[in-house]
Amino acid sequence: MIKKIQFRASSIPVALLIICVISYGLLIPWLGFYWDDWPYSWFAHILGPLGFVKAFANDRPFLSVIYMITTSLFGNTPLLWQIFGVLTRFLTAYTLWWSLGKVWPKYGRQVAAVAFLFAVYPGFGQQWISVIYSQVFIVLAAFFFSIGLNIVADQKPRWYWPLTLLALICSAFSLFTTEYFFGLELLRPMFLWIVAGEKGIGLRKRAARTAIQWLPYLLVWAGYAIYHLWLLHSSTYKGYELQVFNNTGVGPTITILHSIQSVIDSIAKGGFAAWTQTASLFTLPLEVSSTLLYILVGVFSFIIALFYFLKLNLSPEIGRDVPTGHEDHWGIQAVVLGLAGILLGRLPSWAAGLQVGMTFPWDRFMVSMMLGSALFVAGLIELLIKTEKRKIYILAIVLAFSAAWQFQGANTFRRAWDTERNFFWQLAWRIPGLKPNTLLLTPEFSLQFYSDYSLSAPLNLIYAPNLSASEAMPYLLLYTKARLDGSLPTLAPNTPVTFDYRAMTFSGNTSNSVALYMSFPGCLRVLDKDYTNEKSIPNLPEEIPAITNLSHLSPIIPNPDSPAVPPAKWFGAEPAHTWCYYFAKAELARQQHHYQEVIDLWNEAQSKGFSPSIPSEKLPFIYAYAYSGQIDTALQMTRDIITAEPKSDTGMCYTWNKISNAIPRLPANEAKFKILFKELRCN
Repeated sequence: MIKKIQFRASSIPVALLIICVISYGLLIPWLGFYWDDWPYSWFAHILGPLGFVKAFANDRPFLSVIYMITTSLFGNTPLLWQIFGVLTRFLTAYTLWWSLGKVWPKYGRQVAAVAFLFAVYPGFGQQWISVIYSQVFIVLAAFFFSIGLNIVADQKPRWYWPLTLLALICSAFSLFTTEYFFGLELLRPMFLWIVAGEKGIGLRKRAARTAIQWLPYLLVWAGYAIYHLWLLHSSTYKGYELQVFNNTGVGPTITILHSIQSVIDSIAKGGFAAWTQTASLFTLPLEVSSTLLYILVGVFSFIIALFYFLKLNLSPEIGRDVPTGHEDHWGIQAVVLGLAGILLGRLPSWAAGLQVGMTFPWDRFMVSMMLGSALFVAGLIELLIKTEKRKIYILAIVLAFSAAWQFQGANTFRRAWDTERNFFWQLAWRIPGLKPNTLLLTPEFSLQFYSDYSLSAPLNLIYAPNLSASEAMPYLLLYTKARLDGSLPTLAPNTPVTFDYRAMTFSGNTSNSVALYMSFPGCLRVLDKDYTNEKSIPNLPEEIPAITNLSHLSPIIPNPDSPAVPPAKWFGAEPAHTWCYYFAKAELARQQHHYQEVIDLWNEAQSKGFSPSIPSEKLPFIYAYAYSGQIDTALQMTRDIITAEPKSDTGMCYTWNKISNAIPRLPANEAKFKILFKELRCN
């Protein structure tokens, strides 16, 4: 029965959808919002769809149209956006397959291979930043659709003008919404040249035909180029600047060498490293359950891809007139177009002076190189592998590794979402309320796929849930490592800080700041000058003292009428209360001098089997026991800390100096302090 199974060309869209679901969709119930998903989701919530007009007014004004439509449809539910993200990835792969089928109607298997390689391209690893990249893939799908319509219009004279008009609209849409695919438009005449070559006309007529067909699209492309140059020089522009011609003082030889280096780097990363990096799956430890899942996805994808392509029986017209061995001709075309596509896809980010890389966030520029890389690899398979069955085996292996790699990426995003949710719940437990115009400072958080700017949106969502469109943005989080001398002018006290957050504006002051620190596996801490700082906690980053000096506890509202709660619609249900919950609540209680409450929290945590993630997290409990007269318990906790973390001795000296100066100086206590200070070698 299996021998009789055959798949027709009409099954290819279904197969593309299946490979997209396997690669990107299996974990979407456990995924959330990432990076710039947050600001745009928050804008939609606060400002409504029309708010995107203001959000994109200064760099990509036409992009607001897509966001107005999609945010109206999917709101602020991560699950819906993740599903939509997978569907837009599929839509883009489908339109690519359809359009390339018009370019190479006789090479159905090869065209299908390009579409499948495009669908799982492992060089771009930000698929799950769904609010952002679902829009990007809509734009890219419009470009691919424009290519196909361009060719169909020439083949159907009766429908030439309607189809050409629709193709021009799609081309303009893909250009004017974002600059990402500006360079890809230059692939169009290459595709038209190939199509014209099938008509058996001379080179001069072929060139003239190609030029005439491309001319309307060239005018649209040139119009966008002129518009973007005008936008770059406008006083309101706040996007990426054109850097390629700004290398003043650099000679032409150096400029040429840098350009050659960039070409080689783009091909090496986009055409080779993007695919070969998937082999690192072999280095993962087999005893880890997630590794077994990756293997399972890879093996399953290989079996499915192999079976499908071995059973793919395209219509008789496809390949009927292709002479034996003529696949090499297609392979050469694909490789040349692929190399051109990689370089032209890199053009916008190169012109802006932005690097491209294999890791977040620099792999975002790979999205415009996906087409070129898929063509390049498909062409290499045709050129280097000579038998049909071996080509299919190689293709299935590449697809399997890429699908497993993307599934690994999805799992990484799942973990990142859990970490982010955990961070904001800890923040809400520790800081139930926050006064407006408060600046939160930290050197940096180890939160993958998030920046300080992006985290500022959920921060405002949690602490100002009823903010209206007419109000200013009340809170801002800044990483001092990245923003000092920029968004954050200085760390001097009483310095105004104003920040334009696209459609919102924050106005604050460095003297109205709360400093935060979080180092995994430890819990979130609020830093202050007296209790929680570099003097009491070992191994803090060198940037901590500067922000601790600015940190105040006064902006924290310990008992607000409506405590901050991460909204379930965005964050899901409140996580189970483990150690960091009790630590956060103990720190809050210590801030209010509610020492018996701190002790009760310790006892409850101990009874449930929870203990500190790192030794210094016992500090609030040491203070509570000491200030409650239970000196022996506090001393034992101190010795436990020193045993677990010997470098804590200086911090314990600082802590016990504060305690000894704050409590009654009873003779019994003085003797115990003297012994402890001698053990710690305190000055």
